[in-house]
Amino acid sequence: MDSDPEKDPLIEGLAGSRSEEDGADPRDFFRKSSRSNQVHRKQDQLCEQIREALYWILGEEVGDDSLALYQVISITPISGDNRVQVILGIPKDEKPEEALAKLRTSYKTIRAKVAESINRRKVPDLNFDVIPLES
Repeated sequence: MDSDPEKDPLIEGLAGSRSEEDGADPRDFFRKSSRSNQVHRKQDQLCEQIREALYWILGEEVGDDSLALYQVISITPISGDNRVQVILGIPKDEKPEEALAKLRTSYKTIRAKVAESINRRKVPDLNFDVIPLES
């Protein structure tokens, strides 16, 4: 006897309408995608650790008092945990080119301090971008 579930009259009589989920293992349907959620959770956790570290580093640790006026706007992972995009808000009266030059000058110190603050084996590269603050 051929047991094709698509043509089985018993299944046809029990189902109001057929769907692609008919015959699927319910454990697969209710299983959470833990791998992708775990990756996103770890990336979010890393970004939050970097945000907190930069808040203190720019305020006190670098030695350039003008960097204390910068505000962390956002931190997003670029390619996994190897690089993050850091967007900082700068005062209106400062030119973005000057702000980026200050950040480049202090980059090694900033990255070393971030390395001390986060719980990772590898410290991601920090790609800075700046935008003027409204007030």
